Amino acid sequence: MDEKLHQTIKEHQQLVLDTAKNVDDVAFCRLHAILGLCGESAELMDAVSPSQSLDKLIDETGDVCWYAQLLSLTFFTERKSSLASFEDCIMDDVQFSVYYYKIASEIQIISGNMADILKKHVCHGAPLKSHELCVLYLRLVERLNAMSLAIGSNLNDVLQHNITKLRKRYPNGFSTQASIERADEKTTE
Repeated sequence: MDEKLHQTIKEHQQLVLDTAKNVDDVAFCRLHAILGLCGESAELMDAVSPSQSLDKLIDETGDVCWYAQLLSLTFFTERKSSLASFEDCIMDDVQFSVYYYKIASEIQIISGNMADILKKHVCHGAPLKSHELCVLYLRLVERLNAMSLAIGSNLNDVLQHNITKLRKRYPNGFSTQASIERADEKTTE
């Protein structure tokens, strides 16, 4: 992995921690990550529409990356394996010619499968299937990398786009008010 992407991922991870709500409540963050993946992957599917711009597709891919990072930081950082971070899941020099609608569908399916595992754990009392979540997470990050390449970009640029948006929306870290106001979506006149 190149140094530029490595630094961008580290910067993105810190911004995820700074812009997530209740980062000290691991259970809340895990639920937030899984529910966010489901919602943002649906928005990514909407962004695949021919009526949407490439910027919208990059924006939604970045949002899915934010929740993938939150998932990584809450589920996998305590594991003593090579799967412990978002960065470890990215494949170098992978070329994909898959149409991005298919990739977005796969991201949505993976997110739904992750939500189902968490639902069974939280709502049904089943043991948490960490290994299955880890495998799904690997697939998720690989698909995010594929989406970045399919839209003619790369994961570094998608993460940088998300970092810019987060800094504009949350200049002082997470707040409910900043989340509602969404300063990054306001146009200047």
